[in-house]
Amino acid sequence: MPSPISVQIGQREFRSMNQARLHYRDVLHRSEPNRPVVEADRMEVMALVKAAALGAPCPADSQVHVVKVSYGRRGFEVRGNEGTMCRVSIMRAVRECAVVPPVSSTPSPGA
Repeated sequence: MPSPISVQIGQREFRSMNQARLHYRDVLHRSEPNRPVVEADRMEVMALVKAAALGAPCPADSQVHVVKVSYGRRGFEVRGNEGTMCRVSIMRAVRECAVVPPVSSTPSPGA
């Protein structure tokens, strides 16, 4: 069984990518579609976006909304004051924040 890959997002550290995914999924489901998320959740999502460096940089004062995305699912949409917006894939962002252990350069026995 593979060992879990830890994830660092801002000041938060998750023991596995699945724990991080579940945390942000819970944030997603706490909010109503087509409404801005509450401030505490907005800060969480913006920390994820910043840590994952997704696309164009988002201003710190951007609004985060929950919107319907493909197949009727919910997703995050970050809306900047200047009319920019980007959709956030939780799994893609979490993968970008994964703390990958360094690969050992020692040769294996018998190699």
